[in-house]
Amino acid sequence: MLINTFREERITIQERERQEEEEARKLEEERLREEERRKATRELVKEEIEKELQAAQAGDEDEDVAIDDINDEEDAEAEYQAWKQRELKRIKRELEEQEAYVSHLTHLLFVNDIICLINFFCNQCRKRTGRKGKKKKDE
Repeated sequence: MLINTFREERITIQERERQEEEEARKLEEERLREEERRKATRELVKEEIEKELQAAQAGDEDEDVAIDDINDEEDAEAEYQAWKQRELKRIKRELEEQEAYVSHLTHLLFVNDIICLINFFCNQCRKRTGRKGKKKKDE
């Protein structure tokens, strides 16, 4: 039994060492992948900067800006009109909702008034007749 215990400990230690090596390998792979991503990002940024510099030197950028300014003014007017229409629809919808709510409250008040009137007249009738409510007939 003592031999089995040492053997199990040795297997457990070997397994733990294998797991630690596997974790270290995974960490190293992750570090390498992260480094590769950083290099690729730097390359992309470098290429974009070079393209912008070439475009600026060619003078194409000034012409594009002028065209974009004209389009932006037209777009701004169209956007304003679209926004205005949306706001008008929203205001109209809110007014309709408020009118519906007021109509509903008015109806409830009307029904409540009718119920109050019915109760009032029923109480008046009971006072005149001296009855407090319906009595059950004994058969």
